Amino acid sequence: MLKKKYRLPIFVKKDKSKAVDAGLFILRFSENNLSNSRFGFSVSKAYDKRAVVRNRIKRIFRTFVQENLDNIQKGHDLLFIIKKRAREENREKLLEVFRKTLTKERFINEKTGN
Repeated sequence: MLKKKYRLPIFVKKDKSKAVDAGLFILRFSENNLSNSRFGFSVSKAYDKRAVVRNRIKRIFRTFVQENLDNIQKGHDLLFIIKKRAREENREKLLEVFRKTLTKERFINEKTGN
């Protein structure tokens, strides 16, 4: 589980943020003027009615964030809105899209990213 200082308490407002569609998820981000970045994860009931299934995909994304926390730029709020399409992909594909998206948007440096 992410430490409390890394959790996004309130979701990012649309008018003050930018969004990127990564295919399997939408990344919505904005600056937060803090010394660390915060992360939020949203999975709608359209993904699956069962909370167990929705929580599982959020755990996978949280693990990705924890593994890359040292490499992720500080001072941003990042909200991952996970799409229904992500259910069909395996963990490796999700990780690949996650890293590629954060690298493309310059949240992870290519030299320091895993």
